[in-house]
Parts: sequence; structure tokens; C-alpha cells
Amino acid sequence: MRQFPFDGHKLPAQLSNCFSGDQSLMDVVVYAVDFDRRCCHDPEWDVCVPEVDRKGPAETVIYLPVQRYHFYYTLNFVVFMFFLNLIGLTGFAVATDDVADRIAISATVALAAIAYKLFCSDVLPKINYNTALDWYILLSFLWIFLLNSYFATASSHFLFNFGGDSAASEAEVRAFTKEEERVACGSLTCLAIGIFAGWPLFRYFVVKRDWAVVDPNATEDPYILYLFCENVFFLKNMLRM
Repeated sequence: MRQFPFDGHKLPAQLSNCFSGDQSLMDVVVYAVDFDRRCCHDPEWDVCVPEVDRKGPAETVIYLPVQRYHFYYTLNFVVFMFFLNLIGLTGFAVATDDVADRIAISATVALAAIAYKLFCSDVLPKINYNTALDWYILLSFLWIFLLNSYFATASSHFLFNFGGDSAASEAEVRAFTKEEERVACGSLTCLAIGIFAGWPLFRYFVVKRDWAVVDPNATEDPYILYLFCENVFFLKNMLRM
């Protein structure tokens, strides 16, 4: 599930004979595997075209690939965190020397993100590695940390440059402040957009590559599972009679 919520799984159905004495008399040949999509409808999963893997005369595995619908997670997690990060950029509208007001805005965004992360923990899969959605949330928290760090250190940075220079005019300080703020705001905005843009790029380059052989548009017509078994072990009992 490292690609969650773009993950897909292959559900196996194994047809085999576990009795070693009868395996030589069994030959399972699967001619076709299809299904009725109306019976397999699921609001969270898209049922794809089945696959057949014939491992030998006595063993055949039928895989039913399913792929998760990602729209719910993209809308309620990714888009929400993106707009929450953009709200933090409103702190640049506050004067540079009003550090308390700026940190109040960024800290409020951080607390909202933490509360939302606790809510998301009940929905996300509990596994011992990070999924794609976990990495996105982690990068969003890193962005909020950078925003808080800048708001906390911006005023001291300006004092370091102009605090001991009494000859610096108000116009010079204002020009430096405006340029510095423009660079910081632009960099943080581009970083937030880059984190958000990486989400569809990940789906296009990684998921499409791994699931390129699977056609999700299976037919809507009902089908039957056709199995043809030659020389199965129960014929052995008939011959003894």
C-alpha cells in the first residue's frame, strides 16, 4: 500500500490439487475468466480485467485486479491541506515587526493541521511504512514549519542588518523589507504549489506505469467462469470400479 490511495491489489483464487499422488493425473486448463461487473460493484474499488497464471498442470491461479478510487482522499485530504497552507500565507499581509500577529496566524494553521492529522489517522491505513498520502501530509507539515520559522526570525534578521546602522534611512529599510518579503512569500508559495502539483504527477508517472497492463474498462456484460479439467483425480476412482 505504498501508493495509497492510488494502490491496486490482485486478489488470487488458486485452483490446485494438494495430493501429490494425484497431481500427475490432473490437468487444469482455464479457457476464459470473466465476471459480471454488476455483481462486483464497490464504491471504493474498481474491478479490472481478470488474469490467469498457469503454474503447471495441477495448479492455476486466477487474479482479480482491483484499483482504489482516489477521488475521496484527494479531495478531502490533499486539496484541504493545500488550501490550509495557503491560509498561512496571509501572514505576509501583517507588518514585519508585528511578530506576535504573524506567529498567531501561522500557529493557528499549524494547530488546525495537527487536529486534522489526528482525524485522518482514523481513516488512513495503520501500517509500519509511509504511504503516498503520508508523505504528502509530512511535506505539508514541513512547509508549515518553514513558515513559522520565517515569521519568528524575520524581525531579528532585519534588526541584524539595520539595527546598528543609524544612518540607514526609513526608505532603505522599507525597500529592503519589501524585497525580502517578496522573495520569501514567492518561495513559500512556489513550494506549496510544488508539493500540491507533485500529487497528480506521482499518480501519472508511478501508478500508470505499474497498472499499464490492466484495463479498468471491463465489459458490463455478464459472463460465466469456464473451467475445463482433464484427467482429474475422481476419474481414477471410476476406473477402479
